[in-house]
Amino acid sequence: MPAELVLAVLAAEHLTHRRRLRAQARESMFPLASRMIIGLSNQRLLIWSVRPGWRLGSFIGYVARDRILQATAPTIGTGWRTVNIYLAQEPTVSIKVPARAADDLARELSGFPELTDHQSDSAS
Repeated sequence: MPAELVLAVLAAEHLTHRRRLRAQARESMFPLASRMIIGLSNQRLLIWSVRPGWRLGSFIGYVARDRILQATAPTIGTGWRTVNIYLAQEPTVSIKVPARAADDLARELSGFPELTDHQSDSAS
């Protein structure tokens, strides 16, 4: 496949991903950005956009934790993993997070922060 065609395919995939992300954000009222930092409090997920160099950008919104029914990290592997966030009255939101944080984030959002990899390994 010619290099120009590869670049065109990659650009089209990137554009499609961004459009899907924007549509998902509009449908769910879950604040999303192509790159974001999520902070957790007892009551909310606080979400900021990211500036170049992974510096904190502008605050784009929050999600009350009582809107979150459950979260799962169905994929395995290294790099980036998907976390699905199931909301009470809205469509499911999928985000990509570093692999090392995916299981912990899913447990925390599902209301099981006391479970860690170390504890679940010793229980087996």
